[in-house]
Amino acid sequence: MVIACKKETEEVKNILTELSQKNRAYLTAQDGRFGKQVYEYQIPGDDPTQVSEVPPAQLYNFLYTPDGIRILEEWYRIEKGALYEGFTTMKDSSGREMQSTVARPDGIGINFALEDAGDPETRDLALCDSKAIEYAPTPLEETQTDWVREDVDLYKTFAVAQKAWLQTIELKHFGNESRRVFVVYLETYTPQPAHIPGVKAEVLGSSVTYFFDIQTGELVASETRVRTQDGEWIVTAFSEARSVIYSHSPDAQQKQFDDLLNRLKAIRGEK
Repeated sequence: MVIACKKETEEVKNILTELSQKNRAYLTAQDGRFGKQVYEYQIPGDDPTQVSEVPPAQLYNFLYTPDGIRILEEWYRIEKGALYEGFTTMKDSSGREMQSTVARPDGIGINFALEDAGDPETRDLALCDSKAIEYAPTPLEETQTDWVREDVDLYKTFAVAQKAWLQTIELKHFGNESRRVFVVYLETYTPQPAHIPGVKAEVLGSSVTYFFDIQTGELVASETRVRTQDGEWIVTAFSEARSVIYSHSPDAQQKQFDDLLNRLKAIRGEK
């Protein structure tokens, strides 16, 4: 299936709506522990430590990796599609922890990397009394499929091509796990030549490709490329993702959660 004309573009949006509904059904079908792993690449730009010493740029130096690779993991309690207490971690390709966050059942949480970087607001929020926090779970207001459905409209202005098809892919960063996916490809031109970090030549166009699991509606992979003046296509970002829902946290993740909670307690001076 190749989508190009206006009528068929509406068909793509209808399919994305169906996939969004599948994703909502998947995320709300069971309560327990929601886990997600993401392998992502972002073309390395300028090292922020060499660019600016002015806040807030210096606070986020820890997110820079020379090879552009970051591995994210998150585990939260999920109930009726809403996320409650849990944690996230981000590591580089060597396994070094770049960032970790934790949220308690009472709503108190912290980003440890920002706290280590000396961000006063982060520390102040972590020291707040739980009674002073208006805590609410993170609701499932929009799925990633909804965002891509909006992109289909946004890309119309400078569209070169809009295509969609079905295929089978393997998630190579997750044991070559096979997925049957719905693929959406959007390509645009740039009204004026542009410069982007990490690409030496001027950019004249770009494309983004999304891969949705047809069973769960989950966005399992994406790839962004740019087209330079000499016609070369350069990959500037890609990602693969995998999510699961368990009745209880696996032992390793529960230990990690407990360790992060203890770090937060130490900052707060709790026993």
